Amino acid sequence: MRILFYVDTIFPYGAAWSSRARQFAKLLKFIDYDVHIIAAYSSEESTIPDKVYNYEGYTYQVIKKRAGKIDRLIKPYMAMKQISEYLKSNKVDAVLSTRCPDIFDNLYKLLDEREIPLYIEQCEWLDKKNFKLGKFDPYYIKLNRSIKHKFHKSTGIIAISTLLENHYINKGAKVIRIPTILDMQQTDYSLNASADEKIRLVFAGNIGGKKELMSPIFKAIDMLGPLSKRIELNIFGPSEKAIIENIDKDSDMLKRVSKSVKIHGRVHQLIVNQHLMKADFMIFIRPDRKSSNAWFPTKFAESLAAGTPVITNITSDIGKYLINGENGYIVKDTSEESVAEVLMEVMKLSKDEIERMKTRARDTAEKAFDYRNYADTLKYFLWFLVINII
Repeated sequence: MRILFYVDTIFPYGAAWSSRARQFAKLLKFIDYDVHIIAAYSSEESTIPDKVYNYEGYTYQVIKKRAGKIDRLIKPYMAMKQISEYLKSNKVDAVLSTRCPDIFDNLYKLLDEREIPLYIEQCEWLDKKNFKLGKFDPYYIKLNRSIKHKFHKSTGIIAISTLLENHYINKGAKVIRIPTILDMQQTDYSLNASADEKIRLVFAGNIGGKKELMSPIFKAIDMLGPLSKRIELNIFGPSEKAIIENIDKDSDMLKRVSKSVKIHGRVHQLIVNQHLMKADFMIFIRPDRKSSNAWFPTKFAESLAAGTPVITNITSDIGKYLINGENGYIVKDTSEESVAEVLMEVMKLSKDEIERMKTRARDTAEKAFDYRNYADTLKYFLWFLVINII
């Protein structure tokens, strides 16, 4: 069985989508599919567009090397051209695509004519606040319309969250839910707490559109007063400029917590992973809005996999996996008081207690997020739908 996987983002690294696509390719290989990926963009300077690369048992090619304004405009045309050419030269049993509002109509028509099943891997339902133009942003309009009126027409939906699963069930679609998945056998981890008296926290990710809230964390550290010297927060991904924008341009607050907060900016994923394993806790706070509840945070699963407990508020399906005081701490709301309350609790922990939490974090990830755990679910979902039993 051969499956063509269209990835409408950068690949193989560079975004949460990239990680999910890599793991889905492994999962499909694990259930005996030959996998070829056509990705929109590359994250590697050395990548040559259209050249076919072998990677971890599957093949992939990229359409463009970067994602500039002109590249985004021509991407729908180029994507359909690449997919059409591949289908002419290769027998394909099914097509899997990440969210693809730019090409869905044409892709659906093409595959319907060839009687090839189309599955949509649905990971997000972005809020208008994620876009500079808000509800008038063309991509937001197109994506929203596709989720509400189009994607459910596909053969089946693989949803990352309960919110998306329920949405598509209500639309009459065939749906399975698979959260963030990882290769736990290939994920390094550490169960050792910090050697000194500091509590080491880490944050990694994109904070654009205030999908992450840094202000409650900074204000909580500021509230600790002299105790804040025991906190070390390493931030990876956003620049200082982006962080100041995220905290409503309160640069004075950033200065007040500067002894506890280290901003590293964009660094290689391997460096982030090393700091993640060394940290006592991952911390992030998300607004309670549709986009937060539709997406399942990759950083949550990756942190537990690294043996690092998580401090966060409940959004999406986090509550299915995060047990307060066992593999992390639940922040009851997005206020700085609630974050400070948890930080005070964390500072009371002994090193042995932190290490027990790190062990439980790793155990949770092995049971909940290893891609092999979803092999039977995906295998029967694809098989039953292809032969029209469902």
